[in-house]
Amino acid sequence: MSLTLAQKQRILNSSDKGDELVLIGQRIGAEALTAVLDILGGTTGCETYIPSPQNFFERLQRDIRDADIRERWTRGNTSVIAAQYGISPRRVLQIVQQDPNTREVD
Repeated sequence: MSLTLAQKQRILNSSDKGDELVLIGQRIGAEALTAVLDILGGTTGCETYIPSPQNFFERLQRDIRDADIRERWTRGNTSVIAAQYGISPRRVLQIVQQDPNTREVD
């Protein structure tokens, strides 16, 4: 799935993750960050891993989705949330269980 520049910028702006690349992207913009990731992304043998642009933005988008799911989840709305995000109810519960602050899932 290839994201447009506008989608990438929206993802960056929506993220509250303190990841260094997110902070850099919020400062320099999605276009410049994508250019940097195109050059350095996926490089191995470096002290710091730099993901490819596609992997970075897709991971960030998933993190935002997962945080929204955890915030909205209650025991009775698992199927509704699953349908809204196009994922299975089981995946919704897995996402909810990943957060230690979330109520216990049956």
